[in-house]
Amino acid sequence: MSYLSIGMGIITATAFAVFYMRFVPVEVSETPYYHMSVAITVIASLLELASEPIFAIIQQYMLYSKRATVEISAAFSKSLVTCGTFIWAVQNGHTLGVLPFALGHLSHALIIFCGYFIVALRQSNSFPFSFLLSRISPRFSRRLVTLSANVFFQSVVKHLLTQGDSMILATMAGLQDQGIYALASNYGGLLARVFFQPIEESSRLIFSSLLSSGESKDLVANVTIAKDHLLNVMRGYMMLAVLITPLGPTLAPKALHILGGRRWTAPEAKPLSPRLQIQWNSEGKLRGWECFRHALP
Repeated sequence: MSYLSIGMGIITATAFAVFYMRFVPVEVSETPYYHMSVAITVIASLLELASEPIFAIIQQYMLYSKRATVEISAAFSKSLVTCGTFIWAVQNGHTLGVLPFALGHLSHALIIFCGYFIVALRQSNSFPFSFLLSRISPRFSRRLVTLSANVFFQSVVKHLLTQGDSMILATMAGLQDQGIYALASNYGGLLARVFFQPIEESSRLIFSSLLSSGESKDLVANVTIAKDHLLNVMRGYMMLAVLITPLGPTLAPKALHILGGRRWTAPEAKPLSPRLQIQWNSEGKLRGWECFRHALP
C-alpha cells in the first residue's frame, strides 16, 4: 500500500509545480532561478516520497535508532547545504534567490532515501520483508480503513495549522512582508521545537502505550491516567500562555534585534554593508525578497 502514495504524489507534485509556475505573481517569477528551484523541489519531494515503502518497514520493525540516525544526518545535510550555498553566493557576489533552499531540500531527500535503503538492506537477513508488490486480501479491514482516514484528516488539519499562515501570506502579502515574517517565524518555530516537541513526542508515546491495552479493566484505568497527563500538559501550556501573552510583544523585538541585527528591528530595514548592493524602492524600504535573501550575517 505504500506504493500508492508514490503514484498519487507524482500527480499531485506535477499539478502543484504547474500551478506555481503559471499562476505565480510577476514579482515572484522574476526571482533568480525560480523555475529551476521549483523543479528541484518537485524532484526532491518525489524522491523523499519514494522512501515511504522503506519507512514503513523501518516503522514495522521499530528500528527507531536507525531512523533517528538517518533523519539527523539528513537534517544536518540540509542545513549545511542551504547555509553553505548562501554564504558562497554572498561572498562571490552571486544572486541565487531561493535556489539554496531547493538544493537543501534535495540533499535532505537524497540522504533520507539512501539512508533508509541502506538500513533496510542491512536488516534484510534479520526480518522477513520484500520490496516487491504482493497480493493482499480483497477486503480491507473496516477498522484499518477508519484509522487510516482519521490519521489522514488529522495530517491535513495539522498541515493547515502549521503552513496556513504561509499560504495566506503568499496569497495576500508582498515579498517584503513575507521575508520579514519568515525570519521571525523561523526563529520562533525553532524555539517552539526545542521546548515543545519533546513534550509532544513523549506524550504521543505515553498515549499510545496507555490506550493500546486489550483488557477493558486496564483500559479504563489507563484512560484516566491519559486524561490526567493531558490536563497537566494543558495547564502547563496555559501558564506559559499567561506569561507569553503580555511579555511577548515587548521582548520579541529585543530578541529579534539580538539574533538578526539592527536592520530587523523594524520593517524599514537598513543594510549594514554597502557591498550587499540591496535594491531600494521609491519609499526607501528594503525589497522583501532581497531582505529575506540577505538575512545571513
